[in-house]
Amino acid sequence: MYEELEKIVVKGAKDDYLFFEVGMLAVGAMLVIGLFSAIPDMPALVITATGLIIFVVVYMPLDVTMQAKVKARKDMMEELKKDVK
Repeated sequence: MYEELEKIVVKGAKDDYLFFEVGMLAVGAMLVIGLFSAIPDMPALVITATGLIIFVVVYMPLDVTMQAKVKARKDMMEELKKDVK
């Protein structure tokens, strides 16, 4: 029973991180497209600014939340291991 629960909890943490990493790749792509655009015109600046705003406002706080969530899940599993033994 413990092993099944651990698989569910670990899978949930991995799924959350996968979603987070895909989002970070999208923001990184926006920044790269904006910063290394061949012609430094207005759309490039808008893309760069949008990427930076999304990164600072959304993903930086989300990263802290995700780390805390995974740590809480690991702690919960450790407590459960102690209880099972």
